[in-house]
Amino acid sequence: YVRPFDTLFLVLGLILLLLWVWSLRKHVFPWLKVFTIVTILFVFVTQTTWETWVYPFRIHFINVGQGDATLITIQQKTILIDTGGSLYRDLASDVLMPYFRKQGIQGLNHVIITHDDYDHGGALTSLQEQIPIGEIHRFEFSQLHGPSWQLKNLNLWQDEAKEDNENSLILWFQYASCRVLITGDASVALEERLLFYSPLRGLDVLRIGHHGSNTSTSDAFLKWTQP
Repeated sequence: YVRPFDTLFLVLGLILLLLWVWSLRKHVFPWLKVFTIVTILFVFVTQTTWETWVYPFRIHFINVGQGDATLITIQQKTILIDTGGSLYRDLASDVLMPYFRKQGIQGLNHVIITHDDYDHGGALTSLQEQIPIGEIHRFEFSQLHGPSWQLKNLNLWQDEAKEDNENSLILWFQYASCRVLITGDASVALEERLLFYSPLRGLDVLRIGHHGSNTSTSDAFLKWTQP
C-alpha cells in the first residue's frame, strides 16, 4: 500500500532539491540558500518522527505458508510473534529477512514463540544468525508494555497443559482503543475459558486459532469476540 506521508515527503524533498539547484545557478540571497539547506535537513531528519506520529503502530501478518509469523512495530520497538518453520525451505532467509529489509527493520527487540510446534518456531535458529534480537521469549511470556500499549498472555492455564496446543500463548495486544487477539494454536477448550471475558468483547482483529483448523475458533468464541 502507499502511505500518504511517504508521498508527501518525497514531493516536498524533490521541490526543495530543485530549489537548491536553482539557487546555485542564480544570484540569490545567501539566506535563501541557508534556508533551503536547513529545510531539506529538517524534512529528512524528522520523517521518522512524523511516521511514528501518523502510524503509531502496525501489525504485519507475514505469509510464511503453513505457519504463523506476526510482526508488531510500535513506538520504535519491533516485536515478532512466531517465526514460521518449514522442513523444505529456510523461511528466515527466504521470507522473513527480505520482508524486514523492505520495512527497513535492522533488528528485533523481542521474539515471542507461542508454543513448540515447528511451524511456529522452526525458523528461529536461522533468524538469530541473520538479525540482532534483543530478547527471546518461549512459552513463559507474561507481558510487555509501553506508553499507551500493552501485550500480554491470557493463557493462565499453561501449567495444566497436556499437549503443545494447550500450552500455546494467547496474546492480547492493545493500543489506545484498538484491540487485537492472536491465539496461536489455542483450542476450543482454551477459548471456552475466555468466554465472557469482557475485554474480548468487540475485538478489532482476531487472528484465528490453529490456522483455521476446526479444533479452534468456535462459533461461540466468534459470537463473543465479534471481531
